[in-house]
Amino acid sequence: MSRETISEKRQVQFIKWTKPAAHQTLPQQVITFLRNELILGKHVDHISASLLIWMKTNKHEINEIVKLIDKYTVNSAKKDSDEQDASIRWLLGFIYQYGVGTDEDEIDAYDYYKESGNTYNYLGLYSLGRCYQTGYGAIKETDMAERFYRGSAAQGFTPAIYNLVDMYASEGDGEQAFMLLKQTADQGDSTALCKLSSWYSRRKGVAKSEAQAINCLVKAVDLGNPIAMCEFGVRLLYGQGVASDERRAISLLRLASVFEIDTAYENLGNCYERGIGTDVDLREAIEYYRLAFRTARNDTDKTRYSTAIASVKAKLRVRTPGNKEFQSIEWMQPVHTSQSTLVSLETIPFSLSNRLNLQHANINATSFTNTIPD
Repeated sequence: MSRETISEKRQVQFIKWTKPAAHQTLPQQVITFLRNELILGKHVDHISASLLIWMKTNKHEINEIVKLIDKYTVNSAKKDSDEQDASIRWLLGFIYQYGVGTDEDEIDAYDYYKESGNTYNYLGLYSLGRCYQTGYGAIKETDMAERFYRGSAAQGFTPAIYNLVDMYASEGDGEQAFMLLKQTADQGDSTALCKLSSWYSRRKGVAKSEAQAINCLVKAVDLGNPIAMCEFGVRLLYGQGVASDERRAISLLRLASVFEIDTAYENLGNCYERGIGTDVDLREAIEYYRLAFRTARNDTDKTRYSTAIASVKAKLRVRTPGNKEFQSIEWMQPVHTSQSTLVSLETIPFSLSNRLNLQHANINATSFTNTIPD
């Protein structure tokens, strides 16, 4: 397994989309990347935190992006009417909301989102919906949030559809939420299939059906969805609703781990710790648990992974008493950070209609400032 760090992996990815293409300016490439991350189903706090991590080693590039965006916005001859300009204004809103290369500014973020939304830009409408849903930069107002989400969803932007599903479900309208979700899944949307699998499995708004849950999950796996790979891998590993197949389970978990999914790392760590489908390798187990810690989505998960690391290290010390090599391994030392270490999942190489996943966790990226356990 590669010892490549999370930030290094993110750096490689960001370098790819920051290289100017013949038909796109640098800001347009950033917009495309962020849009695709949202289509993947990633929470915006995950995405913004990824940008912040990348900035640690790529400050020059991010500053150039901000300069280009500012220059384009000031010099644009078609303000508020050009689709390209509207998307860049949305990006400025994103930059000000999450403090990417500048100070966070709630008012400026909302204003840029509004300018973008005024042109019926699907990204601007989506972010305005989030503003009104969460009360960011505006008074919290469900009706307004639904209105903007609908405008974005009407243009086929699936993140807006999922937020509508979540809104309907939270308001007690499970039937409407399920119908919208199933309609999207029937169109071959892998994120919808993953979410639908969860609904069938947890009896959420629909009669519980493990057969339907597994069927949806298998379809999402066939479409290349990394979350589905992780969830189906776990089922295969422990025989949950399907026949146990440890070899295939580990294969799927490894594929999912490429996209930095914490539960994939956790289960691989468990395999190496306990010798499930592979030989026992405590050092490898520790590294997987550390990667799970680095990509954890909340403090509860971070605590669980930290406990796992401590437990395996205790086992390793018992097996090799007085082993100085163990204490000197560089990759096992604490990683100190001055910013959030929260990382989003990687993008995955298949068509945009299927580049989707499951999670919509409510995450505050600024809370993830813990160092990795030593």
